[in-house]
Amino acid sequence: MNNYQIASTVGVDDGCMARPAMRSDAPLPVNYDEMTTVVSVGPMEGTPPQAAYGSGSVAGNMATLVRENDNTDASGCTWHEKDSSTFALFDHDRFSLAVTEERSGFGAACPAPGGSCTSTWTWSVTRAQ
Repeated sequence: MNNYQIASTVGVDDGCMARPAMRSDAPLPVNYDEMTTVVSVGPMEGTPPQAAYGSGSVAGNMATLVRENDNTDASGCTWHEKDSSTFALFDHDRFSLAVTEERSGFGAACPAPGGSCTSTWTWSVTRAQ
């Protein structure tokens, strides 16, 4: 497990108000299992707990990461969330992560029950110092 830092955010289309540019101050955990070649990006979240921006097998310097589970915020709003991310390592300590996050099935406590939305963005990420 290594902590990384988001260096920049580009290509934001934020239909879900995920606010990806606001996350640049927080460490971004990255875990790589050498035995299985699986990389996981982001803190564990949702039910069942999964890496926030997905997990997937690395081939060369690329991986498609996926996550699909349910989430709840502090106000009690619940929804189903699916993330699909393209991980591209371009240096030993730097990678890009192109994220598509889909949210659906918003519960009754949410501002728009039953609706759905999609957010997309790309992060440039470096190892935290």
